[in-house]
Amino acid sequence: MSASEYSKILQFEITSANGEKTVDVSGGFGGYFTFYEDIFSPVMTANTIIMDSGKNSITSKKYNETLFSGLPLNGGEKVKIKIQNQNDQILDLKSMVCYKPSLMNTKDNKQTTGLSMISDDFFKNEKVRVKRKLKENPTHENVRSILKTELNTDKEIQLSPATSKFSYQGNNRKPYTVIMSMAPQTVGDKPGKVAGYIFYQTRRGYNFRSIDELSAQPPIENYYMSNVMQTQYDPKSGNPDKKILAYNQEMVGDYMKKAQTGSFGAIRYNFDPFLQEMDDNATFDFALQANSSSLLGKNEYKLSDEEIEVGSRIFVGLKNSQDPLDASNLNLDFSSYSALASGRYNILFTQVLNITVPSNFDLHAGDVINVDVPKIGCNFEFDNNLSGLYLIKELCHYIDESNSYTSLRLVRDTQGRKTKFA
Repeated sequence: MSASEYSKILQFEITSANGEKTVDVSGGFGGYFTFYEDIFSPVMTANTIIMDSGKNSITSKKYNETLFSGLPLNGGEKVKIKIQNQNDQILDLKSMVCYKPSLMNTKDNKQTTGLSMISDDFFKNEKVRVKRKLKENPTHENVRSILKTELNTDKEIQLSPATSKFSYQGNNRKPYTVIMSMAPQTVGDKPGKVAGYIFYQTRRGYNFRSIDELSAQPPIENYYMSNVMQTQYDPKSGNPDKKILAYNQEMVGDYMKKAQTGSFGAIRYNFDPFLQEMDDNATFDFALQANSSSLLGKNEYKLSDEEIEVGSRIFVGLKNSQDPLDASNLNLDFSSYSALASGRYNILFTQVLNITVPSNFDLHAGDVINVDVPKIGCNFEFDNNLSGLYLIKELCHYIDESNSYTSLRLVRDTQGRKTKFA
């Protein structure tokens, strides 16, 4: 059996917002189910359609009570989902909340109900604020503190060690907002002190990770595109579960955007509020940081001397002090990192590839995979411009009544296959 075939719904329980009623609607699955992760999102989301004939036995008194009015569905219901694909992989979602139920239509004595779901910590984040001043600790430790203290999460937390130490005012903002504003100011622990962190959530838990560390991961899967008709019954055809079913190259660099975002180089000005003057400008060559980073594509990030000299973006900011009344007590000098982080984020989209593969519940946003795409008209030589290592930026598991697929949006920072590994 191929993993692109039907997946089995083992559990689909919905509990009313007050916790008094629970109903399993797995037998009513009649449309599609989608689940999403993204390395630039602190939440996970899902959508589905339920076919309801009113035989859920929601209460002991009313047998023909529909799910929409019998539970009832108003938003805030807890959802537990467990799905098994043909490779016996389990998609286990225990912490989803229905935030937007919708009665789509009623036909042939059946109701079609749509459910939009989001991870439960989203609502915790909406209710609490970071009111305290975070001490001068390594940034990843402050992130852990926010997730454990303000958000009070019980999810796993994966952190990339950071060398940046700075105090930070919560300013009564939401936990997700504070953490995501700290990410571009965070510096890794490599000798080159590479800037650029991201904060996101997957089924594994929360991640506050350096782009550099993610890019250095070994690939967890190898997928190939084939121009030859293959079947799972042909022993020479390869593994059908590792075959790319569809792909398109979305982008190969955006020269204009790189110029606008400072990926060729940047100039930084700092205003000192105590002396009422502007610091001397500093010009930063992003290629120097990029080549101390772990690159997914070719082993070197190259710019022309003219591009480096110009400095295509100007950053302006206040000289940062830990105490607004103490000019000598400086916080971490963000001058270079604010410029370099922007470049690191943007070169990650140098090459963007969209692929669809048979269902693979072991994949997560933030994983690295290897992709092999053959040259046109040849099934035995790979196109080294398209092939190689990619980072999964977005992931969607799609399931309907007869098919199961995983769609991936893949990104990398340099075009072409890496020829050597660190």
